[in-house]
Amino acid sequence: MHQTKPLTHVLWLQKWEAGRFREWLPVGKGRIDIDENGNASAHNSQDLTSIGGWTGYTCLMPIGVRPKDPGNVSASTVGANTCIPGML
Repeated sequence: MHQTKPLTHVLWLQKWEAGRFREWLPVGKGRIDIDENGNASAHNSQDLTSIGGWTGYTCLMPIGVRPKDPGNVSASTVGANTCIPGML
């Protein structure tokens, strides 16, 4: 990905084992741009991936902030609402 602006966010993915959340893995970086009409565009580059135990869900958070652990839930009940900021 060609970058002309600095990367301001970390791309996280959820790692699962035996149908339960295990951890968030930092797998890339990116940024969010807002155009003149107020539309947001997320630009990210994924450098790593999980071998197995990945639902395909990723989360883009500002550098220095990590997503919170969704708690004791199964992969079938987790959606976009689990990407909640939590300090590192």
